[in-house]
Amino acid sequence: MKKLILILFILLTAGETYAQTAYSEQYRRKALEYNHDLKAAEKNISASLELIRSAQGDRLPQISAGGSWQYTINPVEINANLPSVGSLTLGGENHHQYGLSTSVAQPLYTGGRILQSIRLAKFQASAARNQADLLRSAINYQADILYWNIVARSEMVGINERYRFSVEELVKIVKQRVDVGLIDPQELLMAEVKLDEAQLRYLESNNLLQTGMMALNSLIGNNLNTILPIDSSIVVSPLASPSASILDRPEMRLAQDQIHLAETREKLVKAGYNPRLSVGVDGSYSSPGYDFKKGADWNGAVYAQLTIPVWSGGKRRSDSRAARQRLYAANDNYRKVEDQVNLEIQTAEANFSQACKRILLTDNSLSKAVENENKSTERYKEGQTSILEVIDAQIYTLNARNACVRARLDAQNARAEYIRATAGYNLME
Repeated sequence: MKKLILILFILLTAGETYAQTAYSEQYRRKALEYNHDLKAAEKNISASLELIRSAQGDRLPQISAGGSWQYTINPVEINANLPSVGSLTLGGENHHQYGLSTSVAQPLYTGGRILQSIRLAKFQASAARNQADLLRSAINYQADILYWNIVARSEMVGINERYRFSVEELVKIVKQRVDVGLIDPQELLMAEVKLDEAQLRYLESNNLLQTGMMALNSLIGNNLNTILPIDSSIVVSPLASPSASILDRPEMRLAQDQIHLAETREKLVKAGYNPRLSVGVDGSYSSPGYDFKKGADWNGAVYAQLTIPVWSGGKRRSDSRAARQRLYAANDNYRKVEDQVNLEIQTAEANFSQACKRILLTDNSLSKAVENENKSTERYKEGQTSILEVIDAQIYTLNARNACVRARLDAQNARAEYIRATAGYNLME
């Protein structure tokens, strides 16, 4: 096994820690710049930062002001007959009632509600950032998968073109032998049928390449018919040890944020049933003034307010239990995500290992298939074998070439999955 791994590392071209080419890196960057979901996620981050500032504002004094005006047709009038004063009339002329008022309120103790609101906003901002990181990782992964599939399809086009050329050469050989009467003309028909099939294969592979180009163009925001420069072949490098812990995966950090959010919401629920203390100052300039004066006067008040919840009909207990259950659910989700991440890493490693073994086997099979095709063609020229053997040899070579490309594509896809699973794409940013 160690010998096989050593041979594999020698045969495969070594690259960077996370294999990438100038083209693949360029298309990943363009995909990140163009993606609308990522732009929306970045705006959500900005909004969450504003919510933190909003929550912090609850700590500061709240100042409010207002004004009013009212015309009363029959204003209040008090008539009294006092022994020492005689007849006395108060009010009755204040048809216009108006005033300006202002108040300043400062919370001194809210039972932890403001503190927990600020923490909640901060964890929501963290979740928004991790959601954006998750999108970046997914976009990078999608760009890599699309890109290497295009490279593979381009190789398939070249393989089918080479196969078509081989069949064309065979048709020429058969024609020459038919012209001199060495073989039955039916063999020429068989060769021409295979030539038509080769042409069909070429057209189908070229169509797959074009649709793949369209998909990548759509991802990076290009015109769909743009011809993109790509690598000539898939080059696979050995996997490197991950530079990050699985705790750096956006999914893991997002699941951790959900736990923090659930804990904070539970504390916020409890804070809503704690005593509250606040002080304030109210001031006004209004009419009527003191002693039913017609004009306006200044007035003011200083107050302290204490609120102590006593009984809520069992609501506090039910709300606390519901918040506790949501916290348990967030912990369960974290463990589920952790299991999923570990499975993805192990699966990607296994898939990459198997694909690399297939690369060695398919390369070996290809060299034998090419040798067999060459010998079969020479023997046919000499009249020592039938055309069926040559056709079969060509098909074996075609299948062997395709298998080589598929094995390398599988390895590259497994590599991309491994990079995503180990948060490698986030380290590239």
